[in-house]
Amino acid sequence: MENHRCGFTLRPPNHALQRMAACNRRCNRRAAWPPSLSLGRSATHHTMPVINIGDTVALRDKTGEPLGELTVQECRYGAWCGTFAPASGYARVRDLFVEWTRLVNDQCLSLVDTLDEKISTIGISVFRGSEHLPVSDVQIYDEGDQIEGSFRLVA
Repeated sequence: MENHRCGFTLRPPNHALQRMAACNRRCNRRAAWPPSLSLGRSATHHTMPVINIGDTVALRDKTGEPLGELTVQECRYGAWCGTFAPASGYARVRDLFVEWTRLVNDQCLSLVDTLDEKISTIGISVFRGSEHLPVSDVQIYDEGDQIEGSFRLVA
C-alpha cells in the first residue's frame, strides 16, 4: 500500500529507496541490537550478534578480497547504516554501486531489482574482526564524494 504525501510516494520501510534515504539522515542516538529472544530455545543455542553505533565492520567479496569498511552510525528500520570507506577491491565493483545509486535516486525501481541480482553475485560477506556476521540486504550507496552503506543482521 502506498501513501501519497506532499507529492512523494512513501513505500514500505524495507524498500531500498526509502531505507537508503533514511540512512542518509544523521542520528547520534546509541542503538544496540536487543538481546536475543529465546522463543523457547536455550540462550546458548543461538545468540544474535550485538552491533553498536561506532562499530566498524569489513565487507569482503566471495573470494575474501576486501571491499571496504562500514562504520555504523545508526539503525533504521532494522538496517545498520553508516559511512563506507572503500578498499582496493571496491574499484572492481564500484560501477555497479554507482549505477545502483543513480537508479535509486531516479526511482527506476524495476531496474534496481535487476541490478540487485548482479550485485548479489559479488557474494558480499560482513566481518567484525575475525567474526563473520550473518547478514542480508547489504547495500552501498555511492554518490562519488560520499559513500554510505547498510546491512541487516540475520537471526
